[in-house]
Amino acid sequence: MKFGFKSFNHWDPLKKCLIGSVYPTDFFADHPDTEIADSLSRINQETREDLDNLEKTLQQMGVKTYRSDELQRVYKKYSGVKQFMEEKGHVPKPFMSPRDDYIVIGNHLVKTAPESSYDTTDAPWAGCEDFIQSPYLFEAPSVMRAGRDLMIDTHPTNGDSMGFQDKFIPWYNKNFNTNFRGHIVEVGGHSDGTMCLVKPGLIISDSNVEKFNETYPGWKVIHTPRPENEYTEAFKKMKDQKSQHRFKKYWIANEEGNNSLHEFIDLWLNKSVGYVFETNFDVNALGVNEKTIISSGPSKELEAQLKQEGVELVVSKIRHRYFWDGGVHCVTVDLERDSTLEDYFPDRGDENYTFGRIWKDGKLRKE
Repeated sequence: MKFGFKSFNHWDPLKKCLIGSVYPTDFFADHPDTEIADSLSRINQETREDLDNLEKTLQQMGVKTYRSDELQRVYKKYSGVKQFMEEKGHVPKPFMSPRDDYIVIGNHLVKTAPESSYDTTDAPWAGCEDFIQSPYLFEAPSVMRAGRDLMIDTHPTNGDSMGFQDKFIPWYNKNFNTNFRGHIVEVGGHSDGTMCLVKPGLIISDSNVEKFNETYPGWKVIHTPRPENEYTEAFKKMKDQKSQHRFKKYWIANEEGNNSLHEFIDLWLNKSVGYVFETNFDVNALGVNEKTIISSGPSKELEAQLKQEGVELVVSKIRHRYFWDGGVHCVTVDLERDSTLEDYFPDRGDENYTFGRIWKDGKLRKE
């Protein structure tokens, strides 16, 4: 039995989409420290509301949606975070960003991480032959799909992703009779935090990323700086107040001085937060079709530039993206698109390329 996965790029009409989730309702309510319980309960609830709104937005666009709550059996047998801490000794990140573990390549949903805390036995595709486990570890959010061309960031922070080109691609092509090309670049992290392939011939990108004339020759690039807003300004201010706050890699509105909360995150949720200012959330966007993308924050300048290209920017807010380190692309997986395999760069033949670093002056970003 097959589920019917299909996606060859980031822009063909989206038909089915998986959306992430957060912890169960009231998961943090039994923590004895109310400063921790109230803050994390608020974050959890507000994020659930934002994901619900994203789901409604996609459904209004005609997309069939699936939620990941059913994939979180690990939480269901516990009364709350207190019991979880006592029995498990840690608090894993919820299935907020399914893009971290899953990607559709061609006609298969590929699980890229061999070990995961997320249970898939209740998923609609459980047991389907087109749901496969990759025998080689790689970072799904670092893969950019443009027809035959699969571009992956292989910076050392991405673990074994170096095997994507010389191991996974040959394995996939041989087993499923495909002819994908696998190219490698060095972005320095997840590629979807630095660029979005909007449609054939158009890219939006973080302002520090270049060399598109090599990776996507002839395509127009709209460079957009990382947002300067109330989130980034508050974070910078907090970093400057070294006497009151130690350095943080995340930010939560109005919680700068909640030391109990920060200590809890350091001890129990340290693997749930990333260094959020490596991500340009304006480009961490989900393509619905060639004329529509969804992003997590408003950007009038980017909206105007995309409008000139015939593309509408729809905003579906994720208020706590600077805590979870996840924008709209991170919290979704495009399961099915009305898609066909195209060769946008036929001059490449069957060759795989290594493009190296694509940052300005060949340097990786530093904060």
